[in-house]
Amino acid sequence: MRKLVLIDGNALVHRAFHALPPLTAPDGRVTNAVFGVASILIRMIADVRPTHIIATFDRPEPTFRHEQFTEYKAHREKAPDELYAQIPLVQELMEAMGIPVLQAPGFEADDIIGTLVHQLENEEDMQIVIATGDLDTLQLVKGERVVVLTPKKGLGETAQYDEKAVHARFGITPDQVPDFKGLKGDPSDNIPGVPGIGDKTASALLGAYETVEGVIEAATTFEKGAKKEKKKGILTEKLAEKLVLHADEARFSRELATIRTDAPVSCSLESALWRERADAAKARALVEGLGFRSLVRRVEELFQDPTEAVDEQPAEALELFPAQASGSLSDLTLGSVIAVMPGGPDVWAMTEDGIPVRVPEEKVGELTPFLEKAPRIVGYDIKEILHRVRAAGLKALPRAPLFDTHIAAWLCAPDVRAHDLPSVLRTHLRKEVGEEALSEQCALLFDLSLALERALATAKIEHIYTDLEAPLIPVLEHMEERGILVDKAVVELLRKKSQKERDDLSRDIFKLAGEEFNINSSQQMAKILYEKLALGGKIKKTSTGRASTAAGELEKLLGSHPIIEKILDYRELEKLISTYIEPFPALIAADGRIHTTYNQTVAATGRLSSQDPNLQNIPTRTALGREFRKAFVPAPGSVLVSCDYSQLELRLAAHIAEDPVMIEAFRTGQDIHARTAATIFKVPLEEVTKDMRRQAKVLNFGILYGMGSLGFARAAGVDRATATAFIEQYFKEFAGVARYVERMHTQAREEGYVATLWGRKRFTPDARATFPQMRAQAERIAVNHPLQGTNADLIKKAMIQIESELPGYMLLQVHDELVFELPRDRVLELAGRARTIMESVAKLSVPLVVDVSSGSSWGDLEPLSL
Repeated sequence: MRKLVLIDGNALVHRAFHALPPLTAPDGRVTNAVFGVASILIRMIADVRPTHIIATFDRPEPTFRHEQFTEYKAHREKAPDELYAQIPLVQELMEAMGIPVLQAPGFEADDIIGTLVHQLENEEDMQIVIATGDLDTLQLVKGERVVVLTPKKGLGETAQYDEKAVHARFGITPDQVPDFKGLKGDPSDNIPGVPGIGDKTASALLGAYETVEGVIEAATTFEKGAKKEKKKGILTEKLAEKLVLHADEARFSRELATIRTDAPVSCSLESALWRERADAAKARALVEGLGFRSLVRRVEELFQDPTEAVDEQPAEALELFPAQASGSLSDLTLGSVIAVMPGGPDVWAMTEDGIPVRVPEEKVGELTPFLEKAPRIVGYDIKEILHRVRAAGLKALPRAPLFDTHIAAWLCAPDVRAHDLPSVLRTHLRKEVGEEALSEQCALLFDLSLALERALATAKIEHIYTDLEAPLIPVLEHMEERGILVDKAVVELLRKKSQKERDDLSRDIFKLAGEEFNINSSQQMAKILYEKLALGGKIKKTSTGRASTAAGELEKLLGSHPIIEKILDYRELEKLISTYIEPFPALIAADGRIHTTYNQTVAATGRLSSQDPNLQNIPTRTALGREFRKAFVPAPGSVLVSCDYSQLELRLAAHIAEDPVMIEAFRTGQDIHARTAATIFKVPLEEVTKDMRRQAKVLNFGILYGMGSLGFARAAGVDRATATAFIEQYFKEFAGVARYVERMHTQAREEGYVATLWGRKRFTPDARATFPQMRAQAERIAVNHPLQGTNADLIKKAMIQIESELPGYMLLQVHDELVFELPRDRVLELAGRARTIMESVAKLSVPLVVDVSSGSSWGDLEPLSL
């Protein structure tokens, strides 16, 4: 049996354009739609094995429907110019592939398809397959001789409609499709129909009365009181009244929805024999000239294959559009953009044709050549994919631009917690995709990347992604891969020592309490502290009404009873034991190293976080906590080196606030806290006491974190009146800081966001809230984010540059500190270069200073003279 495929060219172009990221030819022309259509055609020909192909296209001028109804498709948003510019290229490619292109002034592509079906439906031994995204063409279906292939939903799998399938879905015959549209209308084309009639009602009415005219006649009869009709239960008085009132709209809508079969076109079957008409050399030259290297081989193979006999079975559902069903690795093409995401132990990848491919854990290594050759990699959690592929044999990370939809979505909404892929798809594509629907998630990655690129551009933060977050992905992957060596003997010694210290603290606490109790039980502790020992005062209550035993509340009680200090020490020790010491042996890899995981998408300020284990939060308040760092050691022949920014956040505050007093202090190398104390207390610098400096330090940091008089009073150990006077004096002496605070409050309120020096935004909708606590929180964010966020941006810039110039040495990032493992014989040289990079990564009004230290463990670092 011969097979003729009639293609709705505009549908293919639109779907390809919106499914693929921007691609450009060597001459700069946008070509993503051309690439997508070419891929679809090649796959369709291989799957369907048509003997004949004809493509139809709309023309730009208005059609007869626009003349009949000026509102026809009027609400549709005009597609980008980059889409329309590619249609001539698509048509040129089709002609080179032997596919004639038909258009007719005043008629749509559907009408041309309808005309061709009408002209050719009586051809013997021929099946006609209509490839389109428009369900209007279902009215052309004839048994199994004329079938329609269309995507089920979004970028989902294709569905085939023969006459039985049309009836199964809509409860009507193909001939009734125009009547169906006449009754229910078509919002996508702005066809009105009858208000209030949907699919089910339209289908039921046509089942009873066959046509729009039959329905209107029945409604009119009903209106006149025919009791026989009332008994049918299909029409109601209200529905009949509506149908009679809108009879003209129903008839007109039916006419608009009817595909014409008299368009002024004709095409002989001989001219549609694509293989005979194809110019293989021209097609190859076209795809090559447009930079589609991955398609050259596929085009050559297409024209080399001999004509194969086709089955006499109806066409099966084609993957003309991105499909949900899993493909295989053979569907991937070297040199093309690739989309990837983790899915349990497996990896999911997607071709530019939109075929999701499940790559089993044991075959992940086979992705290596595709990642190495890809001009661009789109995905979700790309760092995790790189780890898996590296473990399976990838030697060097790909140099292709990386677009991680997880990171991009977080940048667009840094204060939102839910950045899992289903949530991101729901937010940016309005797609409801289940957590287990990995194939469908993967199939939407290209669409999602386009939506997120637009969102980043709209928010004017695309440079934060391209300049900071994307280049950091391979840097973090390298650091996680290297890990840091652990001395197991030190860990075991600490385990025994910490358990003994915990037992000693427990005994001391029980003695001070006068009885034993569960120290880890807040309820039992509250009973001991607030009832038995009668401690307390203005202690916050928990949600259950009990007095709180949170650390902040217990710190208020320091000095009131020796048990408080013991409990705080116990808690810090317990945290060290449960979080680090006890689980540590299981976290040490076969290479003897700890490989922490860095997260880019947790902190709204942009700061990195660490997990499994969290190496950024090792307790240092106790001697044992500081001792724990001694378990981290260098490899033989190397030393650990720490490069730590000195008072980075305060230096940034001086620069951003443009405060002359702070700037002068940093430029002259003064102790900023001592200088602050001297200014506030109005004493010479040399007369500043330790207690003065301590209070000044609390104030310096407290102001930047939005601390009020109550918080300062508690932290500095002074009464509230004194605290208020301190803050007032601080703002008087540091007028630049006062202006900065007010400026950020105003910007948060008026513009709805604040930003770092590099433009990383944090949105502040609550700055206009009427509820004081919500407004105060937004104001704290407004003051803090430009400082903490700039801090994060600056360190990320330093890390990217260091990994580029000194690859292979950086192990850890802990707040303002970078830890390196350097060869003993090159320590001075490499540490000096790292410090130079860190100190010159930004030009500020104050100098950036990096303190460098080295040693045989992370806990035994001594200043290094460079």
